[in-house]
Amino acid sequence: MAKISLRGLYAVAAMYALSKKYNDETPIKIKNIAKLSNTPQNFLEQILNDLKKKGLVKSIRGAKGGYMLSKHPTQITVYDIISCVEGELFQVECKTKNLTLKLFWMDFYGKLKEFLSIKLSDLKQYEDKAIDQNMFYI
Repeated sequence: MAKISLRGLYAVAAMYALSKKYNDETPIKIKNIAKLSNTPQNFLEQILNDLKKKGLVKSIRGAKGGYMLSKHPTQITVYDIISCVEGELFQVECKTKNLTLKLFWMDFYGKLKEFLSIKLSDLKQYEDKAIDQNMFYI
């Protein structure tokens, strides 16, 4: 079964925070990413290293350094991010001999992978929904 740990959730949060600053074209310090993504800074350092190794972020050293996306937010999916820090999520290992159930689970994982293939830039639609729902409670 697919399980997304805090590591995966924090990675998506950090990448979304970086995507919102993509047009600024300036690196963001790790403490600011941690604040924007509500992620523990020491844990975030490890996550950003993994994302850097896989080519999803780049880092700039120095006083004005920090992290930034290495690709446009339209070129990065949530699945890319999660699989980078979690490994392969969807290893269909259905040990039943029932072909119907095998096909069902393969379809399930396919749909889940398709859902997670949302572009980082398209997460904005959820931000807009969150804003709308918060206005309801005012």
